[in-house]
Amino acid sequence: MARFAWFLVVAALAFGPAQAAGTCKFVQTRELKVIMDGLQPSVSATVNGKDARFIVDTGSFYSLLTRAAADRLGVKQAPHDTFELSGVDGRVSARNGRATSLVLAGREYKDVWFVLSAIDLDRPYDGLIGQNILAFGDAEYDFANGVVRSFTAEDCASQLLAYWVQPTQSYGAIDIEPLRPMIARRTRIAGRVLVNGEPVRAVFDTGSATSMLTADTAHRLGYDLKAADVTGAGWNNGIAGGSIAAKSIVVRSFQIDQEVIRNTRLRVADIDIDADMLIGADFFLAHRVLVARSQDKLYFTYNGGPVFRFDHSSASSAPAPSADKAPPADVDGLERRAFASLARKNSGAAIRDFDAAIALDPKRPQLYFGRARARAQAKQFPLAVEDIDRVVQLAPADIEALIYRGKLQLDLGRRSEADRSFDAAMAASSDAADLRWRIVGIYEAAHEFAPALAMIDAWIASHPKDAAVPVALNRRCWVRALWGRELDRALADCNAALGAGLRAGGVLDSRGLVYLRSGDPHRAIRDYDAALYYAPDLAWSHLGRGLARLQIGDAKGAAADFAEAERLQEGIRKEAEGFGLSTAAGAASR
Repeated sequence: MARFAWFLVVAALAFGPAQAAGTCKFVQTRELKVIMDGLQPSVSATVNGKDARFIVDTGSFYSLLTRAAADRLGVKQAPHDTFELSGVDGRVSARNGRATSLVLAGREYKDVWFVLSAIDLDRPYDGLIGQNILAFGDAEYDFANGVVRSFTAEDCASQLLAYWVQPTQSYGAIDIEPLRPMIARRTRIAGRVLVNGEPVRAVFDTGSATSMLTADTAHRLGYDLKAADVTGAGWNNGIAGGSIAAKSIVVRSFQIDQEVIRNTRLRVADIDIDADMLIGADFFLAHRVLVARSQDKLYFTYNGGPVFRFDHSSASSAPAPSADKAPPADVDGLERRAFASLARKNSGAAIRDFDAAIALDPKRPQLYFGRARARAQAKQFPLAVEDIDRVVQLAPADIEALIYRGKLQLDLGRRSEADRSFDAAMAASSDAADLRWRIVGIYEAAHEFAPALAMIDAWIASHPKDAAVPVALNRRCWVRALWGRELDRALADCNAALGAGLRAGGVLDSRGLVYLRSGDPHRAIRDYDAALYYAPDLAWSHLGRGLARLQIGDAKGAAADFAEAERLQEGIRKEAEGFGLSTAAGAASR
């Protein structure tokens, strides 16, 4: 593996509060500014003089760049140096690559090596910052204030290194353990927690937005993942480009040291990791965490509020934190804290900090973008549009702002304005083909099927020999099926996708809906049966099969399918009604 000499620490700055007089020296060496993008902690850098954005990923040993980002940033791939990376969804090939320059936290490093991989990251990220950067010395993760700090410790073996802890404030500490003997301690952060009183080995992984148990661990703890109180929790994307269905289980207690969270929910997924559980960015956002590798300890204090993001009713037995310190006086600090509040769904606090930051710097586009998102979260949609319009005035080629503006305009019923926003985003993009699929999804969610189909048509016409054409045909079949129009053309697309070898459950699910809409429930049931053979957790296949069973008079079978669909995806029956697919007994489903 290539040398990563650029991880040398910067000039030391004394940090005082945690020092024991005359002995322990705990010295801050670096401070990374973190912006919470939802539950993704991100940092900005420049690579070869070009702007780049990375996810802070404590679960990744190496720092990575996507190959698309490497091409854009001019990072040269090393020849004859191919190996494999392992993710929760499988393996993907990778190589080393070298950047001439990296600027991170105000410091420039020369001849920097990255791992280059065809990993699938959501825009606008270019890669991951992993443990080979983050694990140099001790590291503090203060996501609530948008900071990751690095420290060196000398003669501090018996000292409390969580320097911010006040005399009356509670804190927790657990031992950092190696995952297995052949893996060094620095590769990942692992420790013991209790779930329902049973010991569980957890990896602390900020690259995972939400915390989750492995399916094997859930079974060991006595859970039946087909039980009525186990619900669907969406899909998780992995680095190999796959998607893994997640479920949500009721947990009587989650305990880390003396902090206990009772009657909450945790995600479960069939993932293969060197541990029983991932503790994700949701936990880090609710806590201030110090990974003290100098002591093999992990210290933490509770910030207040919910811990596991999708369960807002969870409550911790940890005491409320001491009163917040005075708000940051600088724009950067206000911005970072505002985005952290936004991630915690505290839109009021986010708006206040964005207001203060905008008063100090009224020409910074990302402040208006953040406030637009906070206002949308608070259901203040007209004000959100005003803010996003201001972003586009200040940065006319900001693709993310144009996409977000188009989505808001669709939500407000301003279709023609949304079309213009999406067209402007496409014109500004260097990868319009990829961007097109994001826009298709937005149109589809808004029930604007005609422009969604036009975009798919344009992509297929311009990529006739692309390997992804069968996937595009399936998507076009699905959109027409949802719309309930041009069903003969939808059927031809689904058949063509199947004829090209696309056998995943998704295309059978699409064709099942075509048959259902066409009044052929028996063929619909056969396709849904096959789809569920490939993917048992496809909520739409259960719902569609239930509708088909209603058409043939099997009310009992329909009720069972509807219940399973709702368990896998809460609210799916109401969503289906929006497409004219009523699950009420005796209702028409055409």
